[in-house]
Amino acid sequence: MRHVVKWITFVLTLAAAGWAFCDIKQSGFEWDSLTAFLAALATFLGLEVTEVRSTAGNPNDIALYKKLVVLIPPPTIGAFYRTHDFGADFQPEYADALHRFAQDWNSPDHEFVDKKLEKERKLLYEKGFAMASAIAKYTVPNQNGWISVVPDRIRGEPRPEWIREEAKLLNEAARQFSASYDRFIRIARPRLHIEEA
Repeated sequence: MRHVVKWITFVLTLAAAGWAFCDIKQSGFEWDSLTAFLAALATFLGLEVTEVRSTAGNPNDIALYKKLVVLIPPPTIGAFYRTHDFGADFQPEYADALHRFAQDWNSPDHEFVDKKLEKERKLLYEKGFAMASAIAKYTVPNQNGWISVVPDRIRGEPRPEWIREEAKLLNEAARQFSASYDRFIRIARPRLHIEEA
């Protein structure tokens, strides 16, 4: 709809310019035709400026997006939650980033102005909080300093059913978080005009 209005305004601007030019050529200077041309030109330029501003992306939203991808970089931590099997051990920094996200990203200073991005951030937060909670509930640090669903006291023994079930719950929470994270990134980049690195 916006493009239709813009094109109509452009055509009216050209028509007013033609009218003003013909008036000046035929009967001399006329304020009516010149005023119509200037009003049409101002409207057209106003629409152009508004469109440029609306496509630039809100500076607050751009800063929040950058803050998020520094905390959870897509090629490392984002990819980890997409691919890791939580029946295996993992490095604590992967959990640390998610715990910081769950702790900090449910506050007003982490809300997006863009309503679509804010809706997606809320969903991402919900999935991230669920994943962070699952890690806190179902994992323990092991003697090597990594995190695992397998406590050291039973390491090397056949895995009990409860460990397999906890790993399955973690894998499902990670799948949901990574799907929400990937969706957020895919929606945010074009809306904020973020170039892929």
